Amino acid sequence: MAQLGKKYYIGSIYQEKFLESLARGKIACVRCKGCQLAYFPPRQICPHCKTVNEELSWLELDGQGSVYSFTTINYPPIGFEDEAPYTLVIVELEEGPKVLCRATMPLEIEDKVKVTAHRDDDVFYLQCYKLSE
Repeated sequence: MAQLGKKYYIGSIYQEKFLESLARGKIACVRCKGCQLAYFPPRQICPHCKTVNEELSWLELDGQGSVYSFTTINYPPIGFEDEAPYTLVIVELEEGPKVLCRATMPLEIEDKVKVTAHRDDDVFYLQCYKLSE
């Protein structure tokens, strides 16, 4: 079974399509058919208008966006001790959704970045890279 981060990703009935996109190195989200909001991660109920979307409209994201917020983890949770310190970043993508990923270099708020999907054995994760100016 594929994992997301260090925990098994046990999601909704949309898990398979989401994990397939990550396996191809792509990030997918869905667009609500009620309010047209694009949101990540994919789920059936829109977080904005609470519409239950029986059939989701999938959107492949190009991964470009800007740093919305970040924090450096010096005292990690169990299972991540060997990786500290590391920086987690919330990136607001150009298509609208915000995603949580790891930084590969020092970043500042509003820096332009590219978010990419990666796979290490059976673990999927998102990383962001600062775009050259």
